[in-house]
Amino acid sequence: MRTTGVCNLIRGRTWSFAGAPASAVLCLALTLAAPSRADVAFHSASSAGLESASSVALPVVLSPASASTVTVEYAVSGGTASNGLDYVLPAGTLTFMPGVTSQTITITVTNDLKYEANETIAVTLSNVVNDTLVSPSSHTYTILGDSFPYSADITVGGYFRTEALTNFPLLVRLGSNVTGFSYYQFAATNGAEMRFFDAASNELSYEIESWDTNGTSCVWLRVPLFTNNMVLRLFWGSTNHATMPAYVTNGSTWAGAFAGVWHLGADERDSTANRNDGMDVGGSVNTAGVIGDGQEFDGVNDFVEVPNAASLQNIQENNYTVSAWFRPYSAPPVENPAFNSGYAIIMKEGWHEGLLYYHGQSLVMEHWMAGDNLVWASDGPHVPEVDYHVASVLDGTGGVVRLYVSGGQVSLETFAGGTPTREYGTT
Repeated sequence: MRTTGVCNLIRGRTWSFAGAPASAVLCLALTLAAPSRADVAFHSASSAGLESASSVALPVVLSPASASTVTVEYAVSGGTASNGLDYVLPAGTLTFMPGVTSQTITITVTNDLKYEANETIAVTLSNVVNDTLVSPSSHTYTILGDSFPYSADITVGGYFRTEALTNFPLLVRLGSNVTGFSYYQFAATNGAEMRFFDAASNELSYEIESWDTNGTSCVWLRVPLFTNNMVLRLFWGSTNHATMPAYVTNGSTWAGAFAGVWHLGADERDSTANRNDGMDVGGSVNTAGVIGDGQEFDGVNDFVEVPNAASLQNIQENNYTVSAWFRPYSAPPVENPAFNSGYAIIMKEGWHEGLLYYHGQSLVMEHWMAGDNLVWASDGPHVPEVDYHVASVLDGTGGVVRLYVSGGQVSLETFAGGTPTREYGTT
């Protein structure tokens, strides 16, 4: 019991207590006047929480309450987590004003969106003023890593060029082809908790093109730096991550130079943040494609129209790449004039700026310049009933147009670099 100030003993004086001899009073006064000490300690020796918790409070208690101001210093004393990287906790001092029995030490936890194992923070109390430090004087806080019960390594090979590929869109097929992968292990039926990381534990944004729990799903990853035999890690099955990340649907996977990406599966939506969504005209039919689903057109009046937008308006006036998967069911009939005898794969309306499949079974890239001057790269024949990946790279500055079919360059044509392109107005 603390009774400081109840009585004071002054040398050379006799004190009396009602109904008792002076000597007894002196003895009693000495016993009551001796101040007792309260205890300062952590409320518990350990605790834990998810990395997604932005801040954590560690309670420090004083018992019993003090009539004086009590202070105690604290500082990080160890642990496997890095102060300033995984969390922030500078050294400091807690102050208990008279009558106050509880204070907190606040740790700011960094949710770095990386997959990590559990990490610890050790905090120790010291240098108490006006009280006594008792156990537990240290507290160990565990940052629970984004623990996923299931994971798989995916090794990506087959790239033997010297050119570095940055922010590369990589297609990953998920199904029985991935060792240890099973849809039954997912916490969310739509795959929301799925996370991809590179070898440096950087989280990779992705878009799900198709999700088939009874077969193969197609997922596009944005890889910051693509190298041959790189290893990516896939994690799934965590109930702590049942909310799908925003990057899955907001176009982050295609950020940067992509003006438009149309998978042509269940709809004609543009997957980039530009949202240059198409409109089905004529009634195309959904059908199985090389990657997920695609659209089947009748070759007469079926097409997907993408309205004009700022991100599409002047593509032909710059360096650009256009590509598509394409499967012709027949060669186009011969029309009059002959230059209309083709199927559009993807092109600018009005004039044939883009990729076409002509009646001679040739695949063509056309580029129109001012004065209606034309340069084109072509290759053929490419027979019907075969899937082709067709791409063209146009270097307007250097005056080169290249055509690629199924991964190989098949044609190269040159023109005067810097030549103004044909103006398409607002179409």
